Amino acid sequence: MLPSGCVARPTAPRAEDPEPDLAGRRVRRVGGRASVPLAVVASLGVAVALGVVARLAGVTGIERRLARAVVDLPGWTTTPLEVAMQAGSRLAILAAAAALALAGRRRPALVVAAAGTAAWLAALAGKHLVGRPRPAVELLGRGVRTAVEGFGYPSSHAAIAVALVAAALVTLRPGGRAAGALVALASLTALARVHVGAHWPLDVVGGAAIGIATALAAAASVPPGVAPPGGPDARGAASPGEPGEPGAGGTAGSGGAAVGER
Repeated sequence: MLPSGCVARPTAPRAEDPEPDLAGRRVRRVGGRASVPLAVVASLGVAVALGVVARLAGVTGIERRLARAVVDLPGWTTTPLEVAMQAGSRLAILAAAAALALAGRRRPALVVAAAGTAAWLAALAGKHLVGRPRPAVELLGRGVRTAVEGFGYPSSHAAIAVALVAAALVTLRPGGRAAGALVALASLTALARVHVGAHWPLDVVGGAAIGIATALAAAASVPPGVAPPGGPDARGAASPGEPGEPGAGGTAGSGGAAVGER
């Protein structure tokens, strides 16, 4: 019941908020995050499957022929490959993480360090589980350039190199040429391990699968919030254009004001 002298005015229909669009964008983002565990499991599944093949089937004729072809690459390729091979060393983990930290990229530094270390440890565990011998003159039919003791599958050099590169690609999102150079470096590391006679081809493929898995897991485990406020990592923490979230050009209130001022 209205007080005396007051007249009820019809209210204009309220415009609906663009919730479906925002909800759709949020669903896509959540779906992208949900696919990360699937990719990790798939990569580890590839590594395990190849490990079973390496243990039960040994070295197949196709793998021997492929290894010989890589070992027989021209002699002038040996030194460049041995240099590129250092990208899969344990020292490379420290160097890459330190360089990123000094550059102020805290989250990429943490992800790279975690991914590389996890790849190395997982490769060590896989070697003992699979117990695959490294190339020998009897099977390879060639002399090996680098004599390495211990088991071969999976290659820890390939695992570390791919983990570092994948972690950098996920967190830094470099441009086309830089990304291509990083992928080429990881590929050359794997190729070098076969060229010097330290691994069979299946060893480096299994190591690469482990590297991808650890990089994705590390990137998902280290949230963007570890970067200093206003740092380069914080700016990319949210997708641009969504009101009310960092990176959208303001807070929730300023997002609504911007719409009203158009």
